[in-house]
This record gives sequence, C-alpha cells and structure tokens, in this order.
Amino acid sequence: MDPLRHRRRLRLYIPALAALMAGIAVGGATAQEPVLEPAAGSKAVAQAIAQVAAPGAEERPPIRQLSRPRPTRALIIAEQRATAARRAEAARLARSRTVQGALRRALLLRAIDQDEHDAMRRSWYRAGLAQERLGGRRAAELGAVLDQVRSLARRGMLGPGRIDAAILSVRRNAEVWTTRSIPSPGADVSFPRDDRVYRYIPGQGVQLHPLASFGVANALARRCISTKTTCRKVRLRRLLDDLVAVSVWRAGYRAWEYGYRFGTGSPPWVSGMAQGAAVQAFARGARALGSRAYLDIARSGLGAFERRPPHGVSTGTGDRRRYVMYSFAPTQHILNGELQAVAGIHDLVAFSGDGRARALYERGERGVRASVKAYDTGAWSLYSEGGAEANLHYHRFTTIQLRGLCRRTKQPAYCRAKHRFRKYQKEPPTVRIGAVRGAWAKRAQRIGFSVSKVGRVWVRVDGPGGRSFEKAMRVSRGRYSVTWVPPRRGTYTVRIDARGLSGPAGRTALRVNVLYPKPKPKPKPSKRRTGARKKAS
Repeated sequence: MDPLRHRRRLRLYIPALAALMAGIAVGGATAQEPVLEPAAGSKAVAQAIAQVAAPGAEERPPIRQLSRPRPTRALIIAEQRATAARRAEAARLARSRTVQGALRRALLLRAIDQDEHDAMRRSWYRAGLAQERLGGRRAAELGAVLDQVRSLARRGMLGPGRIDAAILSVRRNAEVWTTRSIPSPGADVSFPRDDRVYRYIPGQGVQLHPLASFGVANALARRCISTKTTCRKVRLRRLLDDLVAVSVWRAGYRAWEYGYRFGTGSPPWVSGMAQGAAVQAFARGARALGSRAYLDIARSGLGAFERRPPHGVSTGTGDRRRYVMYSFAPTQHILNGELQAVAGIHDLVAFSGDGRARALYERGERGVRASVKAYDTGAWSLYSEGGAEANLHYHRFTTIQLRGLCRRTKQPAYCRAKHRFRKYQKEPPTVRIGAVRGAWAKRAQRIGFSVSKVGRVWVRVDGPGGRSFEKAMRVSRGRYSVTWVPPRRGTYTVRIDARGLSGPAGRTALRVNVLYPKPKPKPKPSKRRTGARKKAS
C-alpha cells in the first residue's frame, strides 16, 4: 500500500476512533458498544489507535465485536442514487476547464477528501490574492506558476493524479514570493521538514526538481545500506513518502513529471534519467528500510521504459532499446541520462529479482553499450550523440556513471570508456598550426590552426617591433583561423596556447618570414594613345 494512502486513511479513522474512545471512557459500563476497525494490516492505523486510547485502556477487557445491522432496502436505494449522482457530476466536470472544477471532480472521485479539497481551494484562492498584492518580479513569478496550473486545467490535464503536485507548487511559490528574499537563478530552495529539491527557474517560479530530489534519496539510502556511515531512516522514509505524494499516473505507470518548460518541451514531461533515479531510490529504500511497499512503487515506475515518447522514454526496436533523456525529444540521445536509467533498473533487479525489470534492463543495456563509442572524440566526451562536447561537470559525471556500470556489469565497453574519459582530464589539448606562405608586410594574412578538445585558446604573434597580434577565444574541437596584418618585414613567431576544461595546457609555435611586397611595375603606354598624341602635335 502506498504510504500516501496510509496517511489519508489515518485522517479518516482518528476522529471516529477518538470519539468512540471518549464514549467508552465516560460510559464505563457501555464498553460493549461496537467500534470502527481499521483496514487489515495497517500498522500506521494500529499505532494511531494506541495513541488515542485513554490511559489504562489496556487493563479493560477486550471489546466484543457486534455485527452491523443489515441495511434496509430504502438505505441501499438511497446510497445507489447518491453514488449515481456523484458519478454523473464527475462526468460533467470532466469537461471543465477550470482549477475549481478539477478540484471538485477529484473530490467526487474520492481522490481527495473534503478537508483536502477545502485546504487546496484556500491555497489557490490565497495565492491569487497574493499575486494581486505583489508587484514587479514577485508578482510575475507567482503569476507564471498560477498560469501553468490554469494551462493544465484548460488542456484537460489537471486530473486527480496531478492535483497534489500542482497545488503543492502553488503553495511553495506563494510562500517564497510573499515571505522570502528573491533566490538566485538556478538556486535550490528548501522548506522545513521537506527534503524534496525545489529549483528557481527564472520566469517560471520555484519548481520541484525530481532528478535532484531522487539524488538526495539515493544518497540517504546508500548511507543506510552501507554500515560505515550514519543512517537517517526517519528522514529517508519521509522523503520517499513525500515523493510518492507528488507522483502521477501517466499512460498507466507512475511518473514524476516536470512542471516547467525546458528547451522545446512544455509541461508536463518526463525524463528517462529521473525515472531511472526514482526506480533506484525506491529499490534502495526498500532494502534500507526493510519495506517491500517501496519495491512495488519502484516497479510501478517501469512503464516509462516500455512506452514510446511522448508518453514514455523508450526508443529503438528489438532487443536494443534507448531510454532517452526527454520525452519531448526522442531523437536526442544523452549518454549520462541513458547510463543512469540503465543503472537504476539494474539496482531494482539486484534487490528484487523482478523479471519485468530484468528484461527492460537487458534491452537498455545492450542499446547503451553499443553507443558508448559514439560519444568518444579521442580527446574528450560528447554531451549528446552527434552533438557538442560536454562541459567539465558532465564529463566527470559521465565518467562516474561509466565506473558504476563497469562495476555492476564487468562489461569491457564501460570499463575502457571509463579509463579513457578519466585519462582525457589529464591530457592537454593538441594544437596544430597550418603552414603560412607568402606573408607580406601590411597585407592581411590568415593563420589557420586546429584544436583537439574544448577549452580556451590564446593566439599571439611577436616580431621585431614587439607583439603585433593577440586574441583569446573559446573553442570546441575543430579548425579555426584568425587574420593578422604584419606591420613590417622580419621574422615573427606565432604562438598558440590552449587550455582544456580540466586544466592541462598545450602550446605550439611557428616562425614566419615576412617580406616587403615587390613594387608593382608601371603600366606601359599603349600604341594607340602614343599615335594619337603625335597627330595632335
């Protein structure tokens, strides 16, 4: 059972139990009255019963369970009519395009209870009032979040499964933009007793970041599994439960969606990397906390790797699949995202032995293993297949991911790539200068050169009169050229220094002889002009 359902059931049982316990304590002799029982196997509800029980209740004799009176035909008919009316209203509200209509429909479908419905409506109403009172950037950011939720409602996508995550975003942004200082762009924002990661996206408010949140959960679970570090089980359980609360059902599987625009994608979209981290975090959490319920949650997220974009992240055919980073970009393959997805499914297989997960892992592992070479330039790594080189952060992260899969699978493709990528961080860029021929003073001269990896380049030319040219450039691997005008004749030295992202620098130099250009010969007078002059004389 989902931890979220435990908490909701708890809120339903505690008031009734408290009232019954109070009646038992006062009546004394009426201890034979029936009590409301929790669902079988609900440990959390059983603990709640023990907490609300009056002191000394354990000394009383057990309460005899009485059978409920048989409902009358009139009561059954009334309940059937009420149910039919509730379903009919929910069906009408399915065509509603307002946030209030979506909340009402979630209540009718019993996805939320009355207290939750009322609290969500208050949060939505107060956020709207706060936006009207605010001004400038704060009003714009809060208004952007409200518009995102309205957009989901207009498109008919604010179903019961997305209500919790949408209203949570509204509450967090209302708190940030009314009571806190403006965060820096891209900064993470924290809240008391909430370890989920929220990130400020300029122009779109403070947004839940699923991948970063599962990064925290994985770190906590890894500490609990390892006996050498401190385990924070309470914090890990609370974080996993909070992440379950913001999950949604998307095309038949549990997903953790992104609620903001990114690149060409509009919300809600999913990431293969985030889904892999989610599966990994719940599998590790099940091992660390000894709870099989979290294994069921991990399995419920596997559907992302079975469905094709835009509903899922699986591309390819046959026994080789590629799990793409973004559900809105099925042709963009990013190595670190695919490695994380495969590693996450592998850990679920290791902890549960699930056959469905094993099949998905084997297909994805074959696909990413066959593509590793395509990301190796011989001097650095590519961020995306056929795209630009990775920055230092992603190069190092990809190296760590390769090391993890090398350890898990012992496949030479991952192990060799890990060693090469690590070696590239210690190697300086290779710089080559093309030959310079026919250099003349005071005439533009092209200097061509090539660089083996991404970094910075400094081109300097020194000659008889000192330095005559200097230019700094940010470059990727490839060929480049600069234009230099020698001030006078003489011997010049062209030096090119290149420094890679990881620090090592390379240098090359070339000596160039510059001459004065030969004077142009005077044009000879034409015979026709000479004869004309003689006749005129």
